[in-house]
Amino acid sequence: MEEVHSTILGMKSMKAPGPDGFQPFFYKKYWPIVVSCLLCLTVFWFFFFFYYRFNEYGVDGGPAAKALRPKFDAFTHRVHSQVGFQLPEIDTKILIAGAIALKGLGGVLFIFGSSFGALLLLLHQLIATPIHYDFYNYDSEDKEFTQLFIKFTQNMALFGALLFFIGMKNSIPKRQPKKAPKTKTY
Repeated sequence: MEEVHSTILGMKSMKAPGPDGFQPFFYKKYWPIVVSCLLCLTVFWFFFFFYYRFNEYGVDGGPAAKALRPKFDAFTHRVHSQVGFQLPEIDTKILIAGAIALKGLGGVLFIFGSSFGALLLLLHQLIATPIHYDFYNYDSEDKEFTQLFIKFTQNMALFGALLFFIGMKNSIPKRQPKKAPKTKTY
């Protein structure tokens, strides 16, 4: 948010309005209100997502667990046949709960610029993407292959964006407190 704020402060106040119809003057004057509203809306959206997924979860993991079970079984079979590594038997309910927790907590922390939140979202992408978007189980002529491959590449782009965020966050030097100038003694 600091970058956006400094960019807005650098703009001339009465320039042509943007696509939202507001001139930079509006954002300069009402910046604290705009930021707090955006953050509240975003956090509300993540909590709504989390609440919806939690209520849908139920005793058996909900419809998501029923849809994920065959995909997870196909994924574990594929890993075992290609790599020779047997994945442990995991209850689908636990996978869904972990996905909800990683995405919910990681999303909220990421909104506030946390590298840890980005790492949680990265972990979610790394685990969920090859299971959800199993294009490799279809022939390249199938309609499902194209749809799943597009979704898979979109998620890999998100994975790359998260890596970029973490890299940029770690490359920016931390602000050092200004030292008081030394007084000269004669």
